[in-house]
Amino acid sequence: MGKFSCEMCGNNNLTKVDGMYVCDYCGTKYTPEEAKKLITVKIDTSDELNNLYQLARRARDNNDSENAQKYYEMILLKDSESWEAAFFSAYYKSYNCKIAEIESASNTFSNCLVSVCRLIDKNEQTSRIEAIKTVSEYSINLSQMMFDAS
Repeated sequence: MGKFSCEMCGNNNLTKVDGMYVCDYCGTKYTPEEAKKLITVKIDTSDELNNLYQLARRARDNNDSENAQKYYEMILLKDSESWEAAFFSAYYKSYNCKIAEIESASNTFSNCLVSVCRLIDKNEQTSRIEAIKTVSEYSINLSQMMFDAS
């Protein structure tokens, strides 16, 4: 649903008076054409984001690393504050690397851990311990896999 926002004061309450839209706070008047330009629309992408999380987690549970990487990268584009997407997109990128890329991939993965921990600290209030536990377990598994492969 669109919402008006006055250009002069930012107020969201405009009233239609004699064919014009008038800001209830500062009195600025807008024609209907001008008022249309003031409408801000917030697009709700929560359903799409929920679907992407579901697909990413399903791919992760099924050990489908290529699709997990793809879906987590898509989530990260839509929600840059998601620790889960930040972590698992880096995780699966490293996981899917070629043997010749192990050193570079492990450095890149290692570097992402600080920002992932910051995202957890910033955005996870109720399940912070579970998030850290997940990051730790997957990091240990990836480290062992890369060590064995090298």
